[in-house]
Amino acid sequence: MLAVLSGSLVASAQSPLDEYITNSAGNNYTTIVDVSNQVSNAVDLDWHPTRQGELWILNMGTSNSGGTTVIVSDAGTDTQTAQYRKDGNSWHFLASGSSMAFSENGNWGTAQGRLDANHNGSTFTGPSLWSSDLNIYGILGNPPTSAMNGSHLDMLHQSPYGMGIAAEVANVFWVFDGYNGNICRYDFVDDHGPGQADHSDGRIKRYTEVQVARLSDIPSHMVLDDDKKWLYINDIGNSRVLRMDITTGSVSNALPSANGEPISEHSNMTGVTWEVYLTDVDRPCGIDISGDRLVISDYATGLIRIYDISDDENPSLVGTIDPGSSYVNQITGVSIDESGRIWFTDRALRHVIRIDNSNITPVGTEELVAGNESMKLFPNPTSNEVTVELDKMTANANYMVRLSNIVGQQVMLAPISATQTTLNLEGYDQGIYLVQVERDGEPVSTQKLIVR
Repeated sequence: MLAVLSGSLVASAQSPLDEYITNSAGNNYTTIVDVSNQVSNAVDLDWHPTRQGELWILNMGTSNSGGTTVIVSDAGTDTQTAQYRKDGNSWHFLASGSSMAFSENGNWGTAQGRLDANHNGSTFTGPSLWSSDLNIYGILGNPPTSAMNGSHLDMLHQSPYGMGIAAEVANVFWVFDGYNGNICRYDFVDDHGPGQADHSDGRIKRYTEVQVARLSDIPSHMVLDDDKKWLYINDIGNSRVLRMDITTGSVSNALPSANGEPISEHSNMTGVTWEVYLTDVDRPCGIDISGDRLVISDYATGLIRIYDISDDENPSLVGTIDPGSSYVNQITGVSIDESGRIWFTDRALRHVIRIDNSNITPVGTEELVAGNESMKLFPNPTSNEVTVELDKMTANANYMVRLSNIVGQQVMLAPISATQTTLNLEGYDQGIYLVQVERDGEPVSTQKLIVR
């Protein structure tokens, strides 16, 4: 028998990320990987969407070498391992790689911060699509041949000086086009297969109303709020952060394909909703979002800034984190993990740092309070619902399930009468929660839950 429950919501007054500001003395800095792991001029990082704890790091590389990656399994744990990968023809397909982003299907995209991926003075550059299959990436086409030109899955060549990229869905990515000074939506549709060359199904929508400016060789990272469909854009050349509603805009006219590349669509989009969102950061570079907090790194000052964006129209600065010169020289990419820990790359110091705070408890699936009943939560992390499973229930006892947010506020309390109970979490804020099962008023099992 399966019971399905809902509960009343209590608004969260504080995000776990605020602890980095209000309890800054509790901030701890850990070097995860560095030059000994072949981290060089690291410019971005992202988490594999399905392989738990797998962190990918992008090195920009040089004009002659192309970009490279360091893949860290069980990142930050005692069982951590790191491996270096370089595509057989990263000289072209990852020429001055500026940024990376994983899509939910396990493919990942990169933008190339170079004018010409062919290195002959043209403008033949744009984003690439890659597989995260470790039997493909950096293995097939290495060295490249006429039949297998590297391991890339696709590449479109309409955006030189690509300085930022964000995933939307499947093989669809948003790109900061530093050459044309606008934002583009790239849909690779079906990839052409590792090392092949058919680009004919590619679809590009160019949002010419959204004007941006690059700085040479410094990324302008972007992040998409999957729920609200706002794309947040670090417009580093104009010292501001923009946001645009990706659900708005319509095709105004067709555009020619640059460099004679055969593609299915190249459209000019107009009527898009966008705005200047923040102007109080000098060189916005890294960016990530967690619930109602936006985190931005400043390349100029080395500070990490946390903004409260719960008021959709009026973002406010919660405060800044100063890692200090021991950890920061040229901070680039920033990522927030499911436990609220902040990870960042520094291209000059050639390392990846994780920031923890003593008041933010790492999230796991371990049982916190032992009792007569053993509890499982699945899926965890989750977004819309979670199933609470007890191995047994004592006869004639009254059971309740209590859900509390990270600051201890109760957001749900409901009776349960079955060994499997599904909690409806639709509308709950992203963040860390505690799920506690009580028997006759006494806690018998407690676990942490991530809602994202």
